[in-house]
Amino acid sequence: MKPALVAQSDGTVQLQGELTVHTVTPLLEQGRSMIAAADGNWTLDLSPQTGHFSSAAVALLLDWLRLCEASGKTLAVINPPQQFGAMITICGLDDIFSSVVRAA
Repeated sequence: MKPALVAQSDGTVQLQGELTVHTVTPLLEQGRSMIAAADGNWTLDLSPQTGHFSSAAVALLLDWLRLCEASGKTLAVINPPQQFGAMITICGLDDIFSSVVRAA
């Protein structure tokens, strides 16, 4: 499945599709635009249909986290797949993402 950012009626943004080095680039600017338009909080739902989650996806989320922090906004990541937790641990980013990741 081609990745997509889909705005939900509750203001949450759902990240769908496989996230690999070949698929994350088109999402970068779309996410940045959504963050710029957000009112203080940006909630990203990584629900189970996200599919494959690679280190490129972690880099993408790290970019969005930095942008949120620089803009005075809060990023919340909900419904992270198991791969996400394993990937941030391998990358040594547990401390950075610990305040961001939440159960739904």
